[in-house]
Amino acid sequence: MPTITPGPLTPTDEIIIVAPAGPVNEDDIVRGAARIRFNVHISEGLTRRDGFFAGSPRHRETELNAALNRPGARAILCARGGFGITTIIDRLDINALLANPAWIIGNSDITALLIHLWARHRLCTIHGPMAARIATYPECDVTDLHQILTLGYHPAPCSLMPISPGETSGPFIGGNLTMLAHMMGTLPPDFADGCILFLEDVAEAPYRIERCLIQLERNGVFKHIRGIVLGEFTRCAPGADGVTAEEVLKRNLLPLHVPIAGGYPAAHGQRNRPFVHGHAIALKVSETHGELREQAPSVQPANDRRS
Repeated sequence: MPTITPGPLTPTDEIIIVAPAGPVNEDDIVRGAARIRFNVHISEGLTRRDGFFAGSPRHRETELNAALNRPGARAILCARGGFGITTIIDRLDINALLANPAWIIGNSDITALLIHLWARHRLCTIHGPMAARIATYPECDVTDLHQILTLGYHPAPCSLMPISPGETSGPFIGGNLTMLAHMMGTLPPDFADGCILFLEDVAEAPYRIERCLIQLERNGVFKHIRGIVLGEFTRCAPGADGVTAEEVLKRNLLPLHVPIAGGYPAAHGQRNRPFVHGHAIALKVSETHGELREQAPSVQPANDRRS
């Protein structure tokens, strides 16, 4: 399948904020919207709450589909993760999105949507800050998000910590490790072939991280990947056995004999450096240094017919 890349935004273009997963605090959204340098539209039913969801599945489905069909909406910024996107993912108006591609922005639980759109349709999205927390991130991460939205890719390299040396390139995909493990059986078996995989997690015991890695390995995800970039594993402290998340990651990933680097500043800590999910990157890892460099799109941006 050819890769689909949404078109770049201008300062007057519209970004719509929706909450397709967990519930949000209105004040957080207002503060977040104030840091976005485009024309922001906040979805009308954004603050609805239904237990640990931002409204019922029907409500969240309706809100997100309205955003996908909204004339002039050039980007859709998810309010937060939490849990819930997989309850509506099969009822989204994907035809509307493919006919008029807009940037989908999110991380954490939204990993499921980013991976689904890549695996099924080769649509590029943005793994990056969400509206409820964007006001807490440093200015560099907010600037990076705006740069991606206006250029279509991130031109600045990112320094990383070396784990396994080597050089490679390929589409950069992934996100939350637990979400990826939970999606096994719902994706084409070759969805990660030829890709560089990004992995991060939050509040998971090291043994659960190992369980997720084994799930990916047993499903063949690691068989044809070209490299791995590790993000933050926040609040993943060892238990009484003393085994650390770093130990678990190394013993499961080093035998793959692909370039591996760590320290990418995303996604549940104090930083959330965005990247274009699905665009090609070059990954270079020596014994002393790692570097990720996102490459300019090799295809023309999709024609936008929303205006």
